[in-house]
Amino acid sequence: MNIYLLLFIVPALPCLLARLPRLIDTDRRVYKKAAILLFFSLLFFLSALRAHSVGNDTNNYETVFRRFANHNLAYALSYKEPAFALLCKLVHSLTGSYQFLLAVIAFISLLPVAWFYAKNVENPMTTIALFMFFSVFYMYFSGMRQIIAIGLGIVAYYFTKEKKPIPYLLVVLAAYFFHRSAIVLAVMYPIYWFRIMKRSVIFVVLVMGLIYVFNQPIFSLLHGLIQDYEGLGDSYTGAYTMLFLLILFCVFSFVVTEEDDLDQDTVGLRNFLLVTTAIQMFVPLNFLVMRMGYYYMIFLPIALPRIMVNASPRWRATSMAANVVLFCFFAFRFIVYAPSQNILHIFPYHFFWEMI
Repeated sequence: MNIYLLLFIVPALPCLLARLPRLIDTDRRVYKKAAILLFFSLLFFLSALRAHSVGNDTNNYETVFRRFANHNLAYALSYKEPAFALLCKLVHSLTGSYQFLLAVIAFISLLPVAWFYAKNVENPMTTIALFMFFSVFYMYFSGMRQIIAIGLGIVAYYFTKEKKPIPYLLVVLAAYFFHRSAIVLAVMYPIYWFRIMKRSVIFVVLVMGLIYVFNQPIFSLLHGLIQDYEGLGDSYTGAYTMLFLLILFCVFSFVVTEEDDLDQDTVGLRNFLLVTTAIQMFVPLNFLVMRMGYYYMIFLPIALPRIMVNASPRWRATSMAANVVLFCFFAFRFIVYAPSQNILHIFPYHFFWEMI
């Protein structure tokens, strides 16, 4: 059996319990949170206990881990992303175990995301299906530096929401020291508070159009920020599919909502959808640019169901149907196509003790 199916099956149980008549008096938020926490608990164990053959970079990071262990502190601090080097040295000094490092990284990267999702979830199964569709899911079985930075991005969001710019900047700096692509978090604060409403749609469309038309010169100008990424000019047809879906989500998010009823947090999260879409316009030039979109993409599985909940009365039935369609489509897509596509080589899954 494909063990990743458990990520759908187990969280579905609390959702089913919530619909039983004898439990109808129980607060449904409890079941929603339970579903999300079950999902992330399973994801933690699968990520922490994976064999080193699972994920493109898992074996490579073991080499990095051993290298930092054999050098002094000055060498670690001279590394381009010193926070990760220091974490490796700390774990090695405590246990010497690379498997323990995988568990530590899984925990510290997933904890902020799980907390955010559990606190804000509207439709847990749709959220889970969206989370597993977006490529950031696969990073939890391959990446290390960036998934920590993405988790710190969630922390930066909370400081942004609470209007605490100094802690926000410190968290962004910490994320940058784990993965330099986290520089894109530097614009989170102003983007979140910029109140883009329906009356601004023409301006948004104009800006998006200009970005798409001039994506190559803009990319060349900003290439210094991602100079470690090779492959300028490499094409990736899947980038257009994702871009098309994100544009659909953007249109949907403005059409169905009752603008006067939206709180700032929903507007801010919708702004993150716009930023993700803008970043995706550069992915056809260099697929690895998608990694810079992960910092905002991580919010979309919460943002999209929330937008559906805030649909105006005339669009409420459509939004309810969209919830079901999104879950069915993305769950089916993951179950049927993910093993054959094998993004970041996370299939077949093996526990670490199977490979000993």
